[in-house]
Amino acid sequence: MGAVGEGGVYRGGMGHTGAGMRLRRIAADAAGERTSWASALAGFDPSRGGAIKRDGGVSVHRARMVGRDVVVKCWELGSVWSRLKSAWRVSRAYRHCRGSERLAGAGVRVARPMVLATDRGWRREVLVMEALGGPSVLEVAAGRAGLSAREEHAVGLAVGRQVAWLALQGVFNRDHKPSNLIVTSADEEDAEVSVIDTVDVRRGKGMGGAYRMLAMLVIEPTGVGVAPRGALMARVLRSFSEAWLTGVLGRALSTEADRSALRELERVTARRVWGVVSGHGEMRPRVDPLGGAAA
Repeated sequence: MGAVGEGGVYRGGMGHTGAGMRLRRIAADAAGERTSWASALAGFDPSRGGAIKRDGGVSVHRARMVGRDVVVKCWELGSVWSRLKSAWRVSRAYRHCRGSERLAGAGVRVARPMVLATDRGWRREVLVMEALGGPSVLEVAAGRAGLSAREEHAVGLAVGRQVAWLALQGVFNRDHKPSNLIVTSADEEDAEVSVIDTVDVRRGKGMGGAYRMLAMLVIEPTGVGVAPRGALMARVLRSFSEAWLTGVLGRALSTEADRSALRELERVTARRVWGVVSGHGEMRPRVDPLGGAAA
């Protein structure tokens, strides 16, 4: 019999759950609907049209299941090794769930995983997540989010604060690119950015990890031809530096020495981030998240 574990996730057994699919993990608030979720997944065919994204053996879809708007991510398990990793719970889908729990535990909003399942032939792994409304930070950088200048600046501040908070909490997201960040609130006073891809979340790498996360905010937009505007990136760096320094000191920045330290941290951060960006090499993604042609 399963039990509710850390992060409110029900880790059930592998008993019969419905035609075609086995539920491997299910969120605590969905555990009472196991049969409904199994039935919904049994009727879901990722080979049909309508995918948000296809990249090799991975596809992402929007759907409505069990009365909820969800995003469904499917991995084809085309090799014995990929099936073994799923059986051992170290596949990308399982890593996504653990990364989501790590970020949520650090106080960062995520697209919460609802159900993880495999088909009975263990040829496909499926992860169902809550659907978050709002544009991506990449769309904000591209000027396609329909936000005012004030709202865009608020988003930039929220992005910087988020990276600082992750660094202070000892968390590093290797794939912290703007297409994986959703603006769930563009409030000028309290904007919020949520993370939708948590596969590559791991223990922190100190300031080096923070620089890499900040660099991803430049690398991906540049790779699709919409390099972030200088004013927007300046707000990200200023917000990051202020939040990080405040967290380290454990108090508000109030003295001239504090302000001097902040200016120096901004300069160092900008230099280190640019160093990561300039050393990255090819920036074009295999699949353009803004809908352009693949590289």
